Amino acid sequence: MESKSDEPKVFHILNGQAAKVEPTPYGSVGTVFSGQGIEAVWVSKQDEAIDPGWFSQPVVDLLVVIQGQLKVEFANPDLKGFIMQPGDLLILPAQTQCRAYRWPREAKQPTIFFAAYPQSVVKDTGHIGENNIKELCQRQIEAMDWQNEPQPKLYIRRHECYPYLRAI
Repeated sequence: MESKSDEPKVFHILNGQAAKVEPTPYGSVGTVFSGQGIEAVWVSKQDEAIDPGWFSQPVVDLLVVIQGQLKVEFANPDLKGFIMQPGDLLILPAQTQCRAYRWPREAKQPTIFFAAYPQSVVKDTGHIGENNIKELCQRQIEAMDWQNEPQPKLYIRRHECYPYLRAI
């Protein structure tokens, strides 16, 4: 989804606006921009389960909390977890395994954060079709253990694989 850069565009993130919204078991992901080397998404977490696995990317990831609180935990026991407030920005170094979820868990309001990262880690799956996305996810899942993520040669957005995790 290459976004047009010659026309200004406003998305009302707190209202759930995005060019594309994908529900996942661990929150909804709204892609607001994808192109010119940058991927920008919002993530809304409300009543979802806590992802039991660890997330990491082969490049830096920038996260800013817009609404609610986000609890961040790290797989590395030497890194202390913390709770992010609206306006807090996390610079997540490449290969840093973490998970993040709404805090406190019983909060009524969803936690919404914005993330931006280099697009080079994302394969454009918009033109390859549903069956090919499933095949790419299967190859990616086979190439890596979600708990001990060695970086695969193939990388697509993890949330695109959620629908296929049970089918594989």
